[in-house]
Amino acid sequence: VLYTGACNFTATQVVEAMWTADRLGLTPWACLQNQYNLLNRWEVEPELLPLAGRHGLGLMTYSPLAIGLLSGRFRRGQIPPADSPWAQGHHDFDRAMSEQTDGVVQSLIDVGTKHGKTPAQVAVAWLLTHPEVTAPMIGPDIPEHVEETFGALGWQLPAEDIAVLDAASTVELPRRYT
Repeated sequence: VLYTGACNFTATQVVEAMWTADRLGLTPWACLQNQYNLLNRWEVEPELLPLAGRHGLGLMTYSPLAIGLLSGRFRRGQIPPADSPWAQGHHDFDRAMSEQTDGVVQSLIDVGTKHGKTPAQVAVAWLLTHPEVTAPMIGPDIPEHVEETFGALGWQLPAEDIAVLDAASTVELPRRYT
């Protein structure tokens, strides 16, 4: 085995697996694969991003566009296009396209307009501002989506735009009081 990784592990599971590999003299861990995007930050940022950075683990992110929600193609109060997964009954569009989600999409549109980029390109560029993210794994439905996503490369999202996107996509997590 040349490289070892895990998909959808929690930070605790990753650390336990790394300790086990070290104790048994096995191949060290190299990468993680988790869902991470502007709408799903809370599962990765508090523990997995710091863990990946501290231990030099690559983070391959899947669903960087949140099943297309961050593409700018979908808006709150509209019916999703018939050819989309959201219209085929696989997911609850009305629940997913919350007021906050629509606000994130609008922020992507605003930032993209400023830089001549699409919302999808901005969403992927935001992922790439995190040095732990080594490979945003896209899932294009048509060749044009692949070409569009490549527009996320070759430019850097300015700090003020990162701050706008972070503010729009931050979710308050419950705190433990002990």
